[in-house]
Amino acid sequence: MPAGMSYEEAATLPTAALTAWMATVGNNNVPRGGTVLVEGTGGIASFALQISSAFGARVIVTSSSDEKLERARSLGAHDGINYKNIPAWGDRVLELTGGRGADVVIDIGGKSTIDQSLKSLAYGGTVALVGGLGGYGAEIPTAELIRRVARAQGVYAGSRADYLRMTKFFETHRLHPLVDRTYALENYAAALKDLAAGNFMGKLVIQL
Repeated sequence: MPAGMSYEEAATLPTAALTAWMATVGNNNVPRGGTVLVEGTGGIASFALQISSAFGARVIVTSSSDEKLERARSLGAHDGINYKNIPAWGDRVLELTGGRGADVVIDIGGKSTIDQSLKSLAYGGTVALVGGLGGYGAEIPTAELIRRVARAQGVYAGSRADYLRMTKFFETHRLHPLVDRTYALENYAAALKDLAAGNFMGKLVIQL
């Protein structure tokens, strides 16, 4: 447990934070001064934003909510894209980066986002596959990977050693997990309802 964190904050680290860490800095995917595209503002996405920003990367965030995009900017995001207003958001990423694209794309949507994720990718970049909110049966257009000399990497948490390196990074940069709200155990039904609705940023925590 990192120094200076509450139990509620520390409870969010072992899965969501560690997955975000391994998708970005932990696997050396982010070059110094590079660009990271983060899809959404949920648990893994918010951690990827915080970690990448603290590392010195330029972070672009997608969301269906302008309010969430503004909040993401307060956490360190350089740019935000409302994917409801801009369905071809991969083209927008290229515009924002002068045609270069993102060094790392944190793909949350799976089947529903993989095409735009690859379109957003820079030459030699990495698309980190961390979720499947839109389904896991995605067909990866390998021609895009070949053309960009890029790679698709599945990421799911990490080792104890990875976790310790991550917590040291959090301590050094004084990062705190984004806990949107906490619930008493007897209100777990409300927590599950809010989780399903997606009307939050970061993590939801149930207190025991």
